[in-house]
Amino acid sequence: MPIVAQGGVTVDSWEIVDMNGKKVSGVADFTSDTSLGGTMLKTTKAGDYIVLAKAGKQGGCAQIHITSGTPAEWETGAARYDNNIMLSLTMPQEAVQMAMAGSLNLPKDVSCKNCHGEGAMFLSVQHTPQQTAGYTDDELAKILTMGMKPTPPDPNAQSQCTPYQWSPSKTGVPLALYRWFHTWTATDEEIKGLVMYLRSIAPASQGTLDFGGLVRGRMGAMAPAAGGAAGSAP
Repeated sequence: MPIVAQGGVTVDSWEIVDMNGKKVSGVADFTSDTSLGGTMLKTTKAGDYIVLAKAGKQGGCAQIHITSGTPAEWETGAARYDNNIMLSLTMPQEAVQMAMAGSLNLPKDVSCKNCHGEGAMFLSVQHTPQQTAGYTDDELAKILTMGMKPTPPDPNAQSQCTPYQWSPSKTGVPLALYRWFHTWTATDEEIKGLVMYLRSIAPASQGTLDFGGLVRGRMGAMAPAAGGAAGSAP
């Protein structure tokens, strides 16, 4: 999972602590990746932790929830993502209008690769951990099965580490239309596997969609942008 510091700050060191602030080992490894403008975090143990970043006298932090998984669960998700059920329709203006009116139905078990991935019929965008890192596992499940993106949290809500805030997604797609084409059926096992699969894709930047559309806030003068993200530790 990629993590970055706000404002192009060069981080001197990264570390993981538990929710009581005690340094822990064997949870994750950090590997610098200049192509992402930050660091890759490879998780190895499930649990709730805090990522700390230090740059001189500056510091920042972000909460991280790491879920566990198995290769078999990943394979279940990969199979649902690309189940070879492809659409054959086009999207003329009339179809968009019908979708907005709720009078055009799509099959709910089609392959995600109709829209996501190289050669996809419609969008050709495959969201990597650099985009999904801003969403929890439950939020991703709702996006996959209900076409429902999370709303901004209460700005007055307190957290042990809140250096970021939600920013409404600016995809230009009306909510009714988004829910129409992004409400899919999947078993509980497939949903867990799909989330694991999405977390495993090689990170790549997609501009304003990175980190779930998060706008990084301030804590000191910098903050990692992976806060609230859910990784997988197969």
